[in-house]
Amino acid sequence: MPGNTHAFQPYSFTQTAMVPSQLQPMGQVYPSQTVPYQGDITSFLMTEARQHNTEVRMSVGKVADKVDQLASKVDDLQKQGGLSLGLSNVSMETAMIMHNIQRIIQENECLKKEVFDKSSRIEEQNRKIGELINQNQRYMEQSNQMMEQRNDSLKSSSEQNQARVLQAEQDQHALPGDQSRDQVWLTEELASSTARVSQLQLEASSLQQKAAELQAKLSAALQDGEKHCTRAAALDTQLEELKETAERTQAQYRTEKQKRKEVELKLSNMEEELLDLKTEKDNLDRTMADRKRKWQAERQRCDEELEEVRRSSQQELDSLRSQLRRARTSTDQATAEQLAQLQAELEAEWKGKCEQALASAKEQQARELADLAEQRDAAEHRLAQLQEKFTALKQSRDSEEQRLLQQQEQGEELQAMREKYVALQERAESVKRHLQARVAEMEGRLAEQDQGDTGGGEWAGQVGPNHGARGSAGRGALTFPLVATTTGEACDERSVPLPARGVRPAGDLHRPGCAGDHRQYHQERYPADPDRERAETVTEE
Repeated sequence: MPGNTHAFQPYSFTQTAMVPSQLQPMGQVYPSQTVPYQGDITSFLMTEARQHNTEVRMSVGKVADKVDQLASKVDDLQKQGGLSLGLSNVSMETAMIMHNIQRIIQENECLKKEVFDKSSRIEEQNRKIGELINQNQRYMEQSNQMMEQRNDSLKSSSEQNQARVLQAEQDQHALPGDQSRDQVWLTEELASSTARVSQLQLEASSLQQKAAELQAKLSAALQDGEKHCTRAAALDTQLEELKETAERTQAQYRTEKQKRKEVELKLSNMEEELLDLKTEKDNLDRTMADRKRKWQAERQRCDEELEEVRRSSQQELDSLRSQLRRARTSTDQATAEQLAQLQAELEAEWKGKCEQALASAKEQQARELADLAEQRDAAEHRLAQLQEKFTALKQSRDSEEQRLLQQQEQGEELQAMREKYVALQERAESVKRHLQARVAEMEGRLAEQDQGDTGGGEWAGQVGPNHGARGSAGRGALTFPLVATTTGEACDERSVPLPARGVRPAGDLHRPGCAGDHRQYHQERYPADPDRERAETVTEE
């Protein structure tokens, strides 16, 4: 285009004398050519493309906002984990999330279709813009060709005019009469030609300006087309990202659904374990109540047996006292022998009864201690199991407030069981201490009886030979009141289930070393007590 501007420069012409000629008007020889202007179509296409781009951006922004809302809901669901919501709320929230996901998927499909349609429309508009650009270029080429043709025709017409002017100058001398008229006509013709050339040059300049404007608009349209292509690629990328986000959301929803199923299964298992624990607790309570009733019945039976033994011992003691009184009044040797034999039989019988009572008392105490130890071990084992289960339940149910309340109730039940166990243990310790105190007391009384027996023997040794039989009988008579007194005092103490532990048979009072063996047995069974040993030492002294 700029290279052809020299063809439109003003033509210099020296006005000389001209002769009339048959030249045609230049307006008829060179008709003006108009170039079609496509600025309105291009602006319309650009406006429509910008509008579509804005709509796509708004749709993508809406989808991004909805995806953000869904992600925030999923994050809240993960943080909360269903702590403050029940199963109905969880299912409702899950259904709502599923509905939102389906709606977002449908909207994504619609947006995909819209983006595809808009992309096809943008491609169609780009194709139309390309066609318009090509058409504009063809029009520009045609315009340039037409202007070159006009330039050539102007050159040829100017050459013809110059030739005619020369011919007119040559013919000037031949036609002197028509010189003035032809000169005027040629001058007018030259002025009109010059004006036409100026008009054509102005039209060429305006066409060049329009061509430059069209070229600038074409460049802008190309840039907008490239921007639209870039925007379409970005929208495709965002669409792929939205697809990936939707897939991740669906996967996360499936994971949360699986977790909810696992939590429901764990809750059902915990409820079953809780029911089992309650059943076992009820069974343990019933067993403890039964054992308590049995223990009370056994204690009552032992008390009754001891009362019966005390009554029988009292009766035998009364009979022995009457026999002793009769024996003291009588000096018959046969009566003394019968009394000694009767005393030996009674001692043997009393010894057997006392040994049997002591064995039954020991067996009963051992059985009760074994039961208490078994109950304690079972309670400790059960307490450990319950503590482990409570810890597991507490760790697994940190995310649920309602179940946590149930675990707190279970912890209170465990605390009550622990308090019961501590009470039972304290009771066993108190019973043990009481028994040890009773044993120490009985040992002190036995030591006093041994000391009394020793004093009685010395008194019998001081009696003369005429009173030997009476002294022997008196020693036996002193033995039975001491035994009866000890038995009666032991039976009067009803606070302990087994008060007959420290009662010694009557026959053992006369055997050497029996008191030491009995003391050794209690020292092995019970730990040494400094106060008790000090009391025994004082008693022996």
